[in-house]
Amino acid sequence: MVRVKEDLVGKTFGRLTVVRQCEDYVSPKGSRKAQWECQCSCGNLDLVKVVGRHLKTGNTNSCGCYQKDRARETQKSGNKYERYDNYIIGYDSNGEEFYIDAEDFDKIKDFCWIKNKNGYFTSRIGKETIWLHRIIMDCPSGMVVDHIGGSDTKNDNRKQNLRICTNYENSMNCANKKNNTSGVSGVHWEKNTRKWCVRIRIKGKRVVLGRFESFDEAVKVRKEAEEKYFGEWSYDNSQKLYKENNKGDEGEVA
Repeated sequence: MVRVKEDLVGKTFGRLTVVRQCEDYVSPKGSRKAQWECQCSCGNLDLVKVVGRHLKTGNTNSCGCYQKDRARETQKSGNKYERYDNYIIGYDSNGEEFYIDAEDFDKIKDFCWIKNKNGYFTSRIGKETIWLHRIIMDCPSGMVVDHIGGSDTKNDNRKQNLRICTNYENSMNCANKKNNTSGVSGVHWEKNTRKWCVRIRIKGKRVVLGRFESFDEAVKVRKEAEEKYFGEWSYDNSQKLYKENNKGDEGEVA
């Protein structure tokens, strides 16, 4: 253990009272820092390991309960909800709408949600970013959550519009990029050949499928490739699944 200049045992920092010094914290570069086990006054029986400097500066002052309490207080004034039979409409602190299943309300009610610049609804606990769709799906580390209906449905966080997948699978369900002028993903006009070039990305590798004088033929080749390589994860098939999942919801959720 690192030899410390000041014994912190018995001292209180915020909601934490130091119980004993424990094994050192070792940084990725190999430097060692004194670390202490602390008991939180919130009633959590699990001891929390904290670097001494973080206790003294106030960077860590609870087991995480303080940040959650602050999120609850902020939520009371920051988010509003309207309850319907099977779903809930939420409004972030800027009045932006989002949708969840009624059964998931308890999972998300204690956070203050706000729509970020990419259209996702997020919250914060200290320095950690919390994602609404990941909480709803209990998404494990290393996986992502895909909005089946595409980027225009990021506010629809009902489970019928969400699925857990890999980054690669998620990349298959991409709408046409803004810089694409053809209107079809993977199809663009080449000035030097004066033909429509068709490309697709397979497992991270860009593959050229050919160049065609006919735009319709180029689109046909691209769609056939999506069906072959992406299957149910393709944008078109994802759109079909989204519409199928939302049958009977017309007029309820945008």
